Amino acid sequence: MLLPEPGAIYVMDRGYVDFARLHALHQAGAFFVTRAKSNLDAHRVCSAPADREAGVICDQTIVLDGYLTSQHYSEHLRRIRFKDPETGKTLVFLTNQATLPALTICALYKSRWQVELFFKWIKQHLRIKQFYGTSENAVKTQIWIACRSTCWSPSSESGSGWRRRSTHFCRSFLSQYSKRCRYGMIRKLSVALSR
Repeated sequence: MLLPEPGAIYVMDRGYVDFARLHALHQAGAFFVTRAKSNLDAHRVCSAPADREAGVICDQTIVLDGYLTSQHYSEHLRRIRFKDPETGKTLVFLTNQATLPALTICALYKSRWQVELFFKWIKQHLRIKQFYGTSENAVKTQIWIACRSTCWSPSSESGSGWRRRSTHFCRSFLSQYSKRCRYGMIRKLSVALSR
């Protein structure tokens, strides 16, 4: 189970919207950004000025009206309606973060997609079927070893475009990670796994 870190901002897809869980994050001093479901039952308490030229249609403080949702999350929420200039889609975000600008909240949610793409890339290009440890160091070490084996395989410099991009990504990950980790431990693990 994830223990909320006070001051952290958790960005999640609307499929994970559970107002009891969101309230637990709020009570722990953490912040969240998520998309609202289309059937959200709420009413507006007040509105803040919105920068329509930047795509922010409205920036509102709301209260949930649904019987269960209002019991699970009785505090005020912030609802931001944003029209993405690239796709033309209108997105509605919910957050308990009241001090950041509306465009920053939208950018936080958009950056969530980069994390999704990173894990998709790992699943497609690195041969990691499961993580053998759950600590941050264990996960980084396993990714480091998989990157190392991908980068230094015989066909990594030539061949298809994805292979060159994979090699570039792996080398940048390795250079960043090796600065923060004990090389001796990594070397022992990579030697043991290569046998």
